[in-house]
Amino acid sequence: MLLRIITTTTLLSLLIYVSAQIFGFKTDPGINPDSLGNPIAKIAVLSDSHNSLENLQKSLDIAKEKNVDFAIVLGDLSNVGTKSELQQAKKILDQSNLSYYIIPGDHEYYISEWDGSSMIENFKEIFGSRYQKILLDLESFRFKITTSHPAIRLVLLDNASTTAGLDDNQLYWFMDQLTQAKFRGEIVYVFAHNPLYHPTNTRVMGQKSSHLKAQAQTLLKLIRNAPVKIFVGGDQHFSSINQDPKKEGLDHLVVGALSSERNLQSPRFSILTVFDLGGLKIDEVVL
Repeated sequence: MLLRIITTTTLLSLLIYVSAQIFGFKTDPGINPDSLGNPIAKIAVLSDSHNSLENLQKSLDIAKEKNVDFAIVLGDLSNVGTKSELQQAKKILDQSNLSYYIIPGDHEYYISEWDGSSMIENFKEIFGSRYQKILLDLESFRFKITTSHPAIRLVLLDNASTTAGLDDNQLYWFMDQLTQAKFRGEIVYVFAHNPLYHPTNTRVMGQKSSHLKAQAQTLLKLIRNAPVKIFVGGDQHFSSINQDPKKEGLDHLVVGALSSERNLQSPRFSILTVFDLGGLKIDEVVL
């Protein structure tokens, strides 16, 4: 169950839609938060700061004020993936004293005009792994989950490359994550830089590549056949939430950008509150 506003293009919903874009997503008054169970984790999801260090700092300060447990960064901290850009962003992230997990964006895959090398090597040197998992279970002492509640597996994918997509190692790793979750009765939330689905915005994985488009469809098929409740992406610089057209109970959230550049909205990020019965509440924070 998800607390949210579903944006539409119908005339009757236009006022609600515009309000959501200006002021952020609102809690659906028709859903009782108590029905979701007990909150076990609050996660700040940040994306697309593009060297806007002031907004990155501000978002982290707000996240701490709202007592989030950790942050997930969906990439595009930089414009061209240089060490200097990434080191400046890392300094702010580290100084926040907030735990964080990060994956690269397509701007971290910028190809150097000087020697043709990929800047992703800078990302790996500074931040480490390009993909990872976070397990909210009985062994995660910070989170209040009992044996009667399912564990929740957060899977962070790197789908940001506009040429290669996921290599075989990552694809097999992702399949294994979904298999483990299904076998253990876990709930899965998937995070990546590039959205896989949007009903109107064409800026999704595979937009300009038939190879990547086919891979995006493979990922969607895997997700739809797994216990995935939500796919969270960034990159579009315009926040939205939509139901999957083929699987009931699967939602696609796009987190707004922290940068003011190329942004039709005010800079923003999202806070996800995870409940022990698998429910998820989304609050959008406008800077």
